[in-house]
Amino acid sequence: MAAGAYAALASQLTPGTQVQEMRDKLIVPGFIDTHIHYPQTDMIASPAPGLLPWLNTYTFPTERKFEDPDHARETASFFMDELLANGTTTALVYCTVHKQSVDAFFSESESRNLRIVLTKTEAEANAAKAAIEKGQSWAAVAKKYSIDPSKSKGGALTGVTAGQQDSTLSKAAFAAPVNKLIGPVKSQFGYYLIEVTKITPATQKTLAQSTALIKQTLQSQLTTAAQTAVDNTAKKNWLKKTECLKLYAMADCNGYKAPKTSSSSAAAGAATSGAGAATAPAATGTGTAAGGTSAPAATGTSTAAP
Repeated sequence: MAAGAYAALASQLTPGTQVQEMRDKLIVPGFIDTHIHYPQTDMIASPAPGLLPWLNTYTFPTERKFEDPDHARETASFFMDELLANGTTTALVYCTVHKQSVDAFFSESESRNLRIVLTKTEAEANAAKAAIEKGQSWAAVAKKYSIDPSKSKGGALTGVTAGQQDSTLSKAAFAAPVNKLIGPVKSQFGYYLIEVTKITPATQKTLAQSTALIKQTLQSQLTTAAQTAVDNTAKKNWLKKTECLKLYAMADCNGYKAPKTSSSSAAAGAATSGAGAATAPAATGTGTAAGGTSAPAATGTSTAAP
């Protein structure tokens, strides 16, 4: 693995290496969602005047639909695709009381081992397919024809979950039976040959296996709730009685006022001197210094007094 400017690294790439443009994007670790209900996917942002009306109007009717295995599978599939598409790779996901909802979710959570060959043209994919069907090894064929980085491992991809790879590859791989060569499958990157070599079902822990984690989670929630209650009680009873020297003033002191801040912009723009305020375009946000007022602009404004 190497890091640096593309211009400096391009010469080190193997000819035919697939390059994916990530300019102006962030590469970050996968997000973790510690509490999410996949059966409520279809009712996100449903309005209600309170909790009980919300439950009765939306939640209970929506979750009753998960008695239907087909509905559960369809929702679970969409949920998993959206979860991964938005960068969430770990989640504590809640199902409904229906066994079908749990089975559907774990079915979507399975992983697969694959062998692939990715070519630029359909003709190359057909040539690679013919070579495999004539008995040549995947390693030899991948090395000769594939432009995917997996060619160095004989085209092998292990532990692939739904939605993790290119959407075309993912859909084809998770619809394919084990040990059957399929393709060419056209995608935005070229043409795939795919073979599923192993399917690993998602595992569900027993209550005994999960007890320690459940206990830890509940203890953490209780600790947080208790600390919040103590903080709120302290502020209610003591904030007005807590006087601080100016040098040590903070948010927990009676009469505390946050210091005023000022901002100025180095962005190019016109400025007017004389009575009144001068305004120049800023990169982002709105900032105001003493004696000035701010006005909206396409990217925000910064205002200063003369």
